[in-house]
Amino acid sequence: MDQVSRNIDEGENSGSSLPQKEFTNRRTGRFRQALGAGVGATLLVIFALVLGSTTVLAKKVSASGRMSYPVSAHIQGTSMVGFQQCGTCHREEAVSFQHSVHALKNVECEDCHGGGSLHVKNPGKKNIVLLSTLTAKTANAVCLRCHETGPELTNWETGPHSRSNMRCTDCHNIHGTQSAIPSRQQLNALCTRCHLKQAAEENLPYHHPVLENKMTCIDCHDPHGGVAGNNIRANTPNQLCYKCHSEYQGPFIYQHPPVTESCLTCHNPHGSMNRAMLVVSEPMLCMQCHPAHHDGNGVPLLNKCTNCHNSIHGSDVASSTGGSVFIDKP
Repeated sequence: MDQVSRNIDEGENSGSSLPQKEFTNRRTGRFRQALGAGVGATLLVIFALVLGSTTVLAKKVSASGRMSYPVSAHIQGTSMVGFQQCGTCHREEAVSFQHSVHALKNVECEDCHGGGSLHVKNPGKKNIVLLSTLTAKTANAVCLRCHETGPELTNWETGPHSRSNMRCTDCHNIHGTQSAIPSRQQLNALCTRCHLKQAAEENLPYHHPVLENKMTCIDCHDPHGGVAGNNIRANTPNQLCYKCHSEYQGPFIYQHPPVTESCLTCHNPHGSMNRAMLVVSEPMLCMQCHPAHHDGNGVPLLNKCTNCHNSIHGSDVASSTGGSVFIDKP
């Protein structure tokens, strides 16, 4: 296992193999800079004892505070053999990969799987960097060394998918001829295979047009980690909803408090049995806060409140008794 222990190197030249001595010298140099001569000397002794048999995933914090990932993945003692050599055995993958986004960016097999010289001499999973055999964090680091600088991955490390040990390859097709997420239908299918509750709600009578492929889950949620709860693409649920439903944003002279607090107080965004995706049907929804109107005999009127209060999200029209009852006419 020592000969083929996986190492992630931060060297500038990812296309060359790194001898053991050079690999050790470069790592120890970085430790001395980071920790200082006194503390570094002690840690270097411990590091040298485990270097030969431990998977090393080096990761540092850049000046901007972002995590910085390695620039190459390799198996110690290997050298590059080139894309054409890989294609002699892996013909199907080689053909499809030539039309992939990675190939268009001049990424080759060994940029992710490490040098293939040992694998060519003795084919086997132990002689190549196989992402499926690595831990999720180690496998994702191979992707993040190139993709971490994109704004869409700013919150990946703190997002729920990362914390759940999901791999990039769980959702993204790396070798395929098409884009990583080809269509809205396939994208939504990727999300709903895990998020079963939301998938069931989308099949209820009143729902956003996700089933109709007019929307996708990522229109509202950022799968790589969001700035707010549930990975939503806004600071608050209301800000997210107003991107499409701007007519309810106001400002109104008379505000309805539940509306300004959160749209989710009254609406279930994934789907509902009730019109307008209400969490409870009218008038029961309104009666959770307001007493019902009664007829002359003291019997509650159980018709829809919004039949009369048709500006329930806010109004500029005052009532004759002061304030507003959220009716669009005085």
